[in-house]
Amino acid sequence: MAKDSTFNILSEIDFQEADNAVNQAIKEIHQRDDLKDSATEIELNKKDNAKKITKMIKDMNLNVSAQIMDERILVRRAKKDDLQIVIQKVKEADLDFPVQVVNYQ
Repeated sequence: MAKDSTFNILSEIDFQEADNAVNQAIKEIHQRDDLKDSATEIELNKKDNAKKITKMIKDMNLNVSAQIMDERILVRRAKKDDLQIVIQKVKEADLDFPVQVVNYQ
């Protein structure tokens, strides 16, 4: 039996930059008259991003396994060609968050 090949997909952001952006947005919300009394919340949810990518991979109808593990998605398959298709599609996807592919084995 052939050994499965794997890689990880993750979304790493510069937390200092994200913190600055969130603080600036909060400041803007408090200063604008039309937003002062709104119940506006700002969230960064990596779990939702992971679910979005996992669903996208499953919708490709390739025989690959995509499993969320902490803040990473482990993608596994014996055929490297399928994994390369997944990598290409994930990199080409119009996502609203950064994505890195690492640990291709």
